[in-house]
Amino acid sequence: MKYAARARSELGVKTLFNLLGPMTNPAGVRRQLVGAFSPQAAQKMAGVFSHLDSFKVLVIHSKDGLDEVSLEATTTVYEIKSRLFNGKVYLKPNLFGLAEVKRESIRGGSAETNASIAVSILEGHKTPQRDIVLANASLALLAAEKARTVQEGVHFAEESIDSGRALRKLEDLRAYTTRLTFSRPSSIISAKKSPDAKNKRPSPPWPIWNSTDGPPHPCAARSGGPREWRSSRR
Repeated sequence: MKYAARARSELGVKTLFNLLGPMTNPAGVRRQLVGAFSPQAAQKMAGVFSHLDSFKVLVIHSKDGLDEVSLEATTTVYEIKSRLFNGKVYLKPNLFGLAEVKRESIRGGSAETNASIAVSILEGHKTPQRDIVLANASLALLAAEKARTVQEGVHFAEESIDSGRALRKLEDLRAYTTRLTFSRPSSIISAKKSPDAKNKRPSPPWPIWNSTDGPPHPCAARSGGPREWRSSRR
């Protein structure tokens, strides 16, 4: 996916890679809450997840266009569990027991602004953004099977924030990433800062061949040649 990052940024429109991202997570995540940018995308992603080795996945899209839980409009949830598609459900905003939140009131801004909002939520400030976080966290806890209902999920999320545990987890993550940064070998860090390394084009992830010769035969590297690829079925 990293080879497509620059092209995606330059295109500035949603592409197939917006669908592939959550499904090609290198961490091998098997319980996920995944947001989709349209009803059609949500349905397609749910279909694909039903063929992947996941324990439980919830794919969501809200009627007001959000790719997350909405507290203003109905949220559609597709449930996939152990490769079985369990259908879809519709969650009304009042189901969460939270105040209605207008889409305009949760708009972010720059990276610095968004980071400030995230920290203020974890510090316990009561804002519309907090309520949206609680609603989405409740579904994440359902996907993780740590909560049995959305109301219980909201309660657990509130407890995590108000007790300070969520903020401490963020601080732990900061400390961990800092240790990773400073524990890197100096040769790697200096290579990244080197002007020559910056201008050097990375090797593509696909093989290169002479355009006049055409691509090599797919079996050329095998000792048995093309015969080795023949089916053994009769």
